[in-house]
Amino acid sequence: LPWGLRNDFETGLGAVRAVDHPVTSLVSRATVADRPGHVLAMTNVVAGGRRHVRLLEAEEDGRLDLSATPQLKFAYRLPNPVRVNIYLALANGTYRYVPFNMGPQTDPLFTEAGLKLATAAHNRWHDFSVDLAAVCAEAGINPASDVIGIDVGMLVENPYLTAGWTGNPAGSTWYLDDLRLEPAG
Repeated sequence: LPWGLRNDFETGLGAVRAVDHPVTSLVSRATVADRPGHVLAMTNVVAGGRRHVRLLEAEEDGRLDLSATPQLKFAYRLPNPVRVNIYLALANGTYRYVPFNMGPQTDPLFTEAGLKLATAAHNRWHDFSVDLAAVCAEAGINPASDVIGIDVGMLVENPYLTAGWTGNPAGSTWYLDDLRLEPAG
């Protein structure tokens, strides 16, 4: 992907898909009054539960080369009860996560990359950008060969969140638009 990747969701979802088992995230295109065109909508089907949506997937060789296109950018609208993080799915079956608005996780499969992000969850549109090569460097993973996917959701088995008590109630939806993976600069 040296030229980058862009999805504005006007012509479809592209590679975006729910990867929950059982499915707890409904992934669809939507129109909203406060943004032109189509956006990606991710809805929690049940209260709590694991939310897991794959935004970007590895190429045919099985790796997502983040050394060539490290800048992950998107616009988002996040209502207050929604709690999510960004995950780098690794070839060894583990994840590194970037805290988005959910915060620390304790499961050993999910190691924090260490980069702290400022996000707003007040149901208005914001632009987001993160240098995934820097995340990889801080986490000690090779950005050219170790990552197989970029996910968003809530993958930790937090007993309160899993019940939907402190966030992610049934029907909660957050939106993403203008998904891009671009070269640095």
